[in-house]
Amino acid sequence: MALKCADICNPCRPWELSKQWSEKVTEEFFQQGDIERKHKLEVGPLCDRETNTVGKIQIDFMTYVAEPLFAEWARFSDTCLSQTMLGHMGLNKASWGGLQQEQTPVSEEAEPSAAGGSSSKEMPQGSRES
Repeated sequence: MALKCADICNPCRPWELSKQWSEKVTEEFFQQGDIERKHKLEVGPLCDRETNTVGKIQIDFMTYVAEPLFAEWARFSDTCLSQTMLGHMGLNKASWGGLQQEQTPVSEEAEPSAAGGSSSKEMPQGSRES
């Protein structure tokens, strides 16, 4: 469990460092998707820059992978470090939520907005399963 926590601890780092690494990792995902698209392969859900944002990917990663793991780790080892990591993750998730409001997938930027301030970004992936 400790090794897995060490492997995926980026959301538990201070915001600037976590954001920097998240952007680098996501760009690698997007480059993979570009290659898949170029070769007419199905683009993996995390790799599609046309339907995803860094913020959405990070929030989903924290919600479904990192938070459950680190909450269990904190239950196992309730230390100041564990609480600090969970605190950073909570702040980072909130920060990505704020940035997500500003980020728009490429495909949405190309579409003219008929309602000016509508929130069509709530379901950018349509009916795609998580």
